[in-house]
Amino acid sequence: MLAPVVWGPCVPEEQPWHLSGAGRGPWRPTVDGDHWQGPAPSIPSARDVCVASGPREAFWCLVQICEVYLPGYYGPHMEAVRLDAEVFMALLRRLLPHVHKHLQQVGVGPLLYLPEWFLCLFARSLPFPTVLRVWDAFLSEGARVLFRVGLTLVRLALGTAEQRGACPGLLETLGALRAIPPAQLQEEAFMSQVHSVVLSERDLQREIKAQLAQLPDSAPGPPPRPQVRLAGAQAIFEAQQLAGVRRGAKPEVPRIVVQPPEEPRPPRRKPQTRGKTFHGLLTRARGPPIEGPPRPQRGSTSFLDTRF
Repeated sequence: MLAPVVWGPCVPEEQPWHLSGAGRGPWRPTVDGDHWQGPAPSIPSARDVCVASGPREAFWCLVQICEVYLPGYYGPHMEAVRLDAEVFMALLRRLLPHVHKHLQQVGVGPLLYLPEWFLCLFARSLPFPTVLRVWDAFLSEGARVLFRVGLTLVRLALGTAEQRGACPGLLETLGALRAIPPAQLQEEAFMSQVHSVVLSERDLQREIKAQLAQLPDSAPGPPPRPQVRLAGAQAIFEAQQLAGVRRGAKPEVPRIVVQPPEEPRPPRRKPQTRGKTFHGLLTRARGPPIEGPPRPQRGSTSFLDTRF
């Protein structure tokens, strides 16, 4: 959704870029035959990515998300998604024990609903204004926001005993997770509930280490590497600055550019012309008046001189 069509001549159009090796070496997809190489630019806000960014900025934003924010999410084995699913269930067991017990009883595992949320960054599950707010928080704080948003959705769908009682089976429970009333997903009310979820970065990292130690050695694919995932824009900026210092480059000073909002224009009022008489509609605008024979006096005004 963030990336435009940026396939170069080396990658077939039907092959996804993350399966072709793009982003993991010196080669980058091309636009107009020019290879993109070098450091990626900084990530703008979510609204700028969706509205104002060009192909280059949108592509590099997608690269940052796949390689820095969520490494291991979009590979062939999706090892990071499987690890985060176990972490999510552990957080659910600690923060919402009644909901966790219900999901265990009806047989709803996290991989039945969590990939749709995390892989798409909730773009298919929330209204678009709320998605932009979630993306802004995600780009700022990192993957911790995904867990807080997921816990909020589960609480809205199955938080009360009446809601859990109306979902006796697997299909009903999955339907409830996908049919949250839109009024509860409006950006202001929803984001206030997201920020109220008590989940610090230290607690998340502790739970990730605990679940990583419990993963079986026979799991398919490479083992997850959660240590390469950076927690938000500040950690990414500090890592880039440290890498630049090691290369001998001068540290950059971040700049924040805020565009002032446009002043609202007053509505244009339509002139009131109903019942008013306008004289001289047939006279010349300039020059002396045209002399002619005198016109006979009439008792009423001509229809050309009055508008209703």
